Amino acid sequence: MIAVFPSLVAALHHVPDIIWGALIAALVAFTSTMLSNRNSRKQLRMQLASNALQQDRERAMALRRDVYLPAAEALARCQGALGQLTDVNADQKAVAHQLVVDLATFAKIHLVASEPTIIALMTYQKVFMPAYVELLELRAPMMNRQREIEQQHTFMDAAIAEHKQIVQLMKEHNISGSADTALMDRLKLQSQSLLKRHNEYNEKQAALRREQFAAQLNMAEKLTEILVRTAPLVPDTLLSARHDIDMPIEEAKYLKLYGEQQEAALSMMRDVISRGRNPGPFKPLPPPPNPSRQT
Repeated sequence: MIAVFPSLVAALHHVPDIIWGALIAALVAFTSTMLSNRNSRKQLRMQLASNALQQDRERAMALRRDVYLPAAEALARCQGALGQLTDVNADQKAVAHQLVVDLATFAKIHLVASEPTIIALMTYQKVFMPAYVELLELRAPMMNRQREIEQQHTFMDAAIAEHKQIVQLMKEHNISGSADTALMDRLKLQSQSLLKRHNEYNEKQAALRREQFAAQLNMAEKLTEILVRTAPLVPDTLLSARHDIDMPIEEAKYLKLYGEQQEAALSMMRDVISRGRNPGPFKPLPPPPNPSRQT
């Protein structure tokens, strides 16, 4: 084996330089090709990874948009629901049902939103829910009073209908030429009793309306206090959501305009409440129907 090695070395010395040059060139070409292929594979893997990341990001953005758009509408409806509670004619069951739907819409945000957006939304809900319950508590006696007002109106209508019947009997008695003055006296007494009953219902209804109007002013005043607490929390949620879906906006300008809008609305509400508490010269409304006009 030792003898073979010097023979091999001696044989290599007899290889022509042109052969060595070809071998070296082939080796360099092979090495270059290997390095180039490895670099190409590396770049391809990086490109594929980048494409996959971009596709995942686009899917996440599309999902967020699908969730954020209805959530923004739900946020506006929640603010509007506070105002609806001050209206005794509003359907409270419909308002409550819509609130449940809107809260379910908010729940979807917890699955796709960033942490700042979730925190901003939860901060708003933390203030909104107690405010909603507070207005419900103020609304309950107003709803009971409204039913009493409507009940008094029903009693007044019944008195009017009954008085019309008495008036018709009095007319028929006069037309018949009957000399029964006792019957006419009884009909007149019954007519006067109905008039008195109608006036009592009317006075009670008027008193209830005054109480209701005062309660509505108090509730409207409470609403302005609540809006001062809830409205400033809305922009934080919206701005954070816009950041999540890459829709930048000049935040300082947006906050300034939003604040001015809210202050204008609150100023108008305060002015209405002030004018309600200090109505100025009294302008009587047309009186309700009175049975006495039927005689």
